[in-house]
Amino acid sequence: MEHTLLQRIMKTFMLQQLLTLLIICNWFHLAYGKTRSVSDIANPLDDPKNCGQSGRSHICNPDSLIPIEQAAQLEDIINGIHNDTVCTSCPTSCRSGYILGIAVIEAMELDQSLHKFNATSKDQAKYMDAVLKEAKHYAEKLLHHWKMGHCNEDVLIFFSKNDSVLYTVTNSEAQKKLTDEVVGDIALHSRIKFRKEGNITEGFKEILNNYRLVFLNNYKSKSFWESEPAHSPQFSGSKTNCLRNHCSTLLLLFSAAAAVWKLAT
Repeated sequence: MEHTLLQRIMKTFMLQQLLTLLIICNWFHLAYGKTRSVSDIANPLDDPKNCGQSGRSHICNPDSLIPIEQAAQLEDIINGIHNDTVCTSCPTSCRSGYILGIAVIEAMELDQSLHKFNATSKDQAKYMDAVLKEAKHYAEKLLHHWKMGHCNEDVLIFFSKNDSVLYTVTNSEAQKKLTDEVVGDIALHSRIKFRKEGNITEGFKEILNNYRLVFLNNYKSKSFWESEPAHSPQFSGSKTNCLRNHCSTLLLLFSAAAAVWKLAT
């Protein structure tokens, strides 16, 4: 009963494209380490070397967070999606498969004043809001600059490790199938793989393969709790109690043609 009620509340938030707070019992985290501005992230189609790739690619991995051989595996999946799908809503003159790109960096450049925040709910909200806005800016800029598609059928997945934020932005034609609600649902079930103890390559594989299913009209949404093992450490006590106690938060932002995922670290 409790699970069903919470699922209905979450689904309502998704449909309304609101900022959804999901409770994860972890402490407040601020990002440090090497940072990159959005202009520091090259286009892997034109400048693969500065993206850590040996040849033309759809993946920019300048901080080598994904091993070369694993990046090649992701590239194969991306190419497979393009070959196996058709953007049926696209104009006939440029109708082809959907095109996806990945940008993964160690950390974004954020206002230094954010690092002075303490682990209070007020400061945490300010920090998370700033991170989400910056991730949105990075993803949209990269999608625009990379120009992967020919008729707005492209999608970009942006991940900043130390900022713990995953953001998928979809262009207009791709968004007709890969809606904000679906993106959020897929991110929700893949989130564990993007935590410090996870494997981000496997996380990207899971997301890409689910996006493929969406484009092929074969994706079926899972229950939220199916992805949450009974022994998972991020919930203390019952999930309902964790919700009431306002533990640290995992944020999902659903806005026009985009979904944002703030990961608990």
